[in-house]
Amino acid sequence: MAAAAAAASSPQRPQAVARPVRWLLLAALAHRCAALLLLLLFAHLQRPFDASAPASPAPLLRWDSTYFLAIAAPHALRGAPHGYAYEHTAAFMPGTPALLRVAGTAGGLAAWSSERAAWGASLACLLAGVACPALLYLLSVRHFAPRFSLLAAQLSILAPAPMSLVTPTPEAPFALLFLAMCLLLAPPTGARASAPLLRVGRFVAAALLGAGTTVFRANGMLSAGLLLWSLLWDMPRGWSVRTLPRFLLVPLAFAPVVPFALMQVWLHARMCHAPADEGLLSQMSSSLFAGSSEGAEWAAPEWCSGWRGAYGSIQARYWNVGFLRYWTPAQVPNFLLAAPVLVPLLHYLWRYYLSAPQRIASRTLLPFLPASAVGSSRNSALLPASALPLMHHTLISTGLLLFVAHTQIALRLCAAMPAVWWAFASWLVEPARTQPSDKTSLDKRSSYLLAWLVLWNVASLVLGAGFYPPA
Repeated sequence: MAAAAAAASSPQRPQAVARPVRWLLLAALAHRCAALLLLLLFAHLQRPFDASAPASPAPLLRWDSTYFLAIAAPHALRGAPHGYAYEHTAAFMPGTPALLRVAGTAGGLAAWSSERAAWGASLACLLAGVACPALLYLLSVRHFAPRFSLLAAQLSILAPAPMSLVTPTPEAPFALLFLAMCLLLAPPTGARASAPLLRVGRFVAAALLGAGTTVFRANGMLSAGLLLWSLLWDMPRGWSVRTLPRFLLVPLAFAPVVPFALMQVWLHARMCHAPADEGLLSQMSSSLFAGSSEGAEWAAPEWCSGWRGAYGSIQARYWNVGFLRYWTPAQVPNFLLAAPVLVPLLHYLWRYYLSAPQRIASRTLLPFLPASAVGSSRNSALLPASALPLMHHTLISTGLLLFVAHTQIALRLCAAMPAVWWAFASWLVEPARTQPSDKTSLDKRSSYLLAWLVLWNVASLVLGAGFYPPA
């Protein structure tokens, strides 16, 4: 880590960028496999607090995964309706259930099995989680020195929610797709990389990956902002006649919004109109809407005629998601659990926006001007100006985590938040940059951070195996 500190501001060496990728893949694979084995061991040594998970693949199905499996099932599980039968399940995007459906049939080669679905989807998520540190490294070297980038990627292997990276949850596929999209949108390297056709190809691929993130998590819609920035802000010479063709691609920048919009349209068509089938009508009246009993007369939910739509209403009603709804004394422990991630991240964002406030404001508010016309950059090597769109995205995501969402999910989402690992790496190397002779501070910080990451990795697996929070 001391070597990373000494080279944090050194120029990038493109020829050396690919060398650590194999090591990161192998280290991440070892970590993910160890996490899965520990999860199975801890599940064997204790009785789960919540018995709602199916019996056979139970260690792989905790919290939201139990809902995903029920949605994915082509038939009733333990007598419960399958698919989006319950209103509260409409808060989940279809990506993970689709993965479970495909895995349960071995890609269409066998009859669907819940155990095959759980294990197959877990393997797919594990492999997605293996690729994330390498993608983070490749993304980071577009903005930072290679050794600093390697340090950040190494730390990300120990993401504080390992269970979410090896079980059927949306976090690993979401992180894989998001990091790959950011890599395609990052500043290109080499003369050929900036060719117009290649830029268009990268943008189209990034838009498709952005849509994929929303298939797994609704917050993937925020990726549209990064795509718009790439089109309208990322022009060194500003707007001109030559840049007009870019505006033809603007509709494609909203690709991440399309899966969410289609999901809401489908939910409205399914839940806001009485079904013609008597059997489906009976099932929906007994299971889809809270407070109704079997055989009760069907009635459309309130959100069918409201302005919030299905997603916002269901999240607020069933999951207590909304502005400041989580800010209660009972949730203080969950805020404390997320603090080791959010506090360094907020500090890093604070430093970043204060490093060159005039330039950042100008670049954000005046996209039509060339980059050279909005002032000089005073950002340090640890606060690169090229990362500005990602910082904006991180700022919005962090605000949602703090004021709208269940704050503790920051532990799961940080696998897809590069700025978290840049913040950790910056915190480690900063003393060596300011006082090169002071090795004690670096060693202490490294020990503290690694101790927390390792201990929380183990603790979260113990808690997750027992069906205990944080979810």
